[in-house]
Amino acid sequence: MPPFITGVSALNFMTRFSGGLDLSKYEDIGAGIRALNTSSGGYTYGDYIRAIEYMGNGVILAGSAGANVCRIYKSTDGGATWSVAHTFNAINHVSSITRLGTSNDVVIATTGGHGHDGNVYRSGDAGDSWVLENNWGGGRASGHDNVYSSEYIHNNVFLHGGGYNEGDGSVWRSADGGLNWTDLRGSNSSGTTMTGNVGWDNNSVFDASIYGSQFYSSTDSWWVLNLKYVGNGVVLANRRPVRLGSTSGSGSNTVPELIRSTDYGINWTKVTTQTTNFLNSGQLVTENLGNGKVIGVTNAEGSTNSDNANVYISNDYGETWDETPKFTVNRNRAYAVTHLGNGHVVFLAYHWTGSAYLANGGEVYESLNYGETWNSTPVFDPGVLFLLSAKFNPDDNVLYVGGSLDDVAPVLYKLG
Repeated sequence: MPPFITGVSALNFMTRFSGGLDLSKYEDIGAGIRALNTSSGGYTYGDYIRAIEYMGNGVILAGSAGANVCRIYKSTDGGATWSVAHTFNAINHVSSITRLGTSNDVVIATTGGHGHDGNVYRSGDAGDSWVLENNWGGGRASGHDNVYSSEYIHNNVFLHGGGYNEGDGSVWRSADGGLNWTDLRGSNSSGTTMTGNVGWDNNSVFDASIYGSQFYSSTDSWWVLNLKYVGNGVVLANRRPVRLGSTSGSGSNTVPELIRSTDYGINWTKVTTQTTNFLNSGQLVTENLGNGKVIGVTNAEGSTNSDNANVYISNDYGETWDETPKFTVNRNRAYAVTHLGNGHVVFLAYHWTGSAYLANGGEVYESLNYGETWNSTPVFDPGVLFLLSAKFNPDDNVLYVGGSLDDVAPVLYKLG
């Protein structure tokens, strides 16, 4: 089915429930972005949509990703028309856009690339203008390539995580709405204003001892990503230890680990079930389902054609997990797990064959009962290369999903 149309998916899908969000109904709202994104016949300002945020009152922000230039696009009419809010030169992608709670104006955006481009920007006017608030700075590599993800917790508390360079993976915390940030690597017995003067000791997770050390330790991190607040003070994330053996990180490979904080992102520990197969298969992209129930979908780092996306459930805020998958699909890249309310859960998936992305691999899978059962047929399959960003708009009861048509042209859909 052509991707740039309005219509209803021809695929089989679950029986819809009365008053629910029917994700088989969709509209392509990315044409305006593609028009603004072109230069000299090509998509100069980003090949795909990596980040989406809904600000309320019909305002949508969408962040693009490409090669050495990217943008934040803004719509004030629910995606009918778009404008350029900001252009980032010499930066590869806008990795996340996160609203300050229910504020219609305050939002942060994080960026990355491969030239110490891991920055945090803040807007106080719903994305019209942006100020650089944190560029990580310092570190073994004198800067960080990526700030992968950000998460709003509560009471003006933001978290962001990133890294990519050996030993630079960490979580930063702001308690003043994203204006000032504290690096939580290592330990601080007295704390800071960004932690309410609560001390922390994260040496066993992130390790700050690399400064001045010739070799990496097993506790050093490459990156921290997939931050998710799941309630009751608990935050989940993924980190990857460095490869041991030399200062260039050229030693043995490591797999991502699930890490957890129980004090709103100040102190972090590794989830104790690291020996289980499902955690060692890759990153676990998580979502809060309420009352301590958390869903996780594996996103296989360094995946091959045989890896799958597996759905797992925790009933204690991510401390322990049922190791039996609730659902398995032959798509090894899973992103944007989203709870739409009342047990309606979706995740976005696509497939890396080991050498290329699978053609038409971008799909949306759906559960109507808190992730316990799933339809093996995707509820949305627009015939694009990949989908990896999503945001729910509760005002209009629609879901925005973004990705790329062919690794060149960005796409953005409104489902429901």
